[in-house]
Amino acid sequence: TALGVPDSAEVFPSDASTDAAIVLGDGANDPRDAHRDQAPDATLDAFADVGTDAGPVDMTSDSSVFADGSTGDGDAAPSPARWASLVGGRSTPCAVDLQGRLFCWGVITGSGIVSSPKHIPLPWPVGKIAAGDAVCVTDPSSVEVRCFGDNRNGQVGTGSRNSVLVPTVLPGFPRSGETINLIASGQTSVCATTSPSNELYCWGSDQRGELGLGTPPPRLNSMRWSPTLVPGFPAAGEAIDRLWVARGALGTVCARTAPSGTTYCWG
Repeated sequence: TALGVPDSAEVFPSDASTDAAIVLGDGANDPRDAHRDQAPDATLDAFADVGTDAGPVDMTSDSSVFADGSTGDGDAAPSPARWASLVGGRSTPCAVDLQGRLFCWGVITGSGIVSSPKHIPLPWPVGKIAAGDAVCVTDPSSVEVRCFGDNRNGQVGTGSRNSVLVPTVLPGFPRSGETINLIASGQTSVCATTSPSNELYCWGSDQRGELGLGTPPPRLNSMRWSPTLVPGFPAAGEAIDRLWVARGALGTVCARTAPSGTTYCWG
């Protein structure tokens, strides 16, 4: 989950009046209520720099996150831990060490509650990572995506709702000749962009419109179990250069497009 604005923070475009406020929290004009039936078509022109990139927080300095790196599985985390990146999933935070190895802790599907970093084996060093209730990673060339974790809403993206205990390849995604450019995860959904097609795909729960598909309410059981193209976005001549899920929001996804610098949010 990429970090965005704090809970209930009011964010105002710099040249707008308070009538244009976007409230990410429980306010009366919460966009999760006001715009739940919308695809990503509500533009926030001066709102482009809220949040962070879809990629993980950079922690390549001498960060000693854990003093005791023992994982109990024979693969110890660095001690003191030195992480190349860190993502804060709601129940499954994860980090990548300087060798590109993946470690997760918290609630890990199939392992229960894990109180110290547990090594998650992969056939390659991690390229990109996103974590919510499911964890998704790419290889260094971003031509393969593997996900695992809680899959009750199809957020692992494997085409079913069965929980996935180990990182599993998403079949047919991305398409041949395509790579993953950006990836971001909410609690129960994931979105990713591909290159060079410049397309946006989302999967998982669409209960709050977080997949950007324009699905009309009610959406109580609406979900996609595999990556699904968000049609018509971004517009011709535009490319998504930032993608994130707002902190504290179950399904508010935002994307900034270039060269216009326009930010779109939905969910």
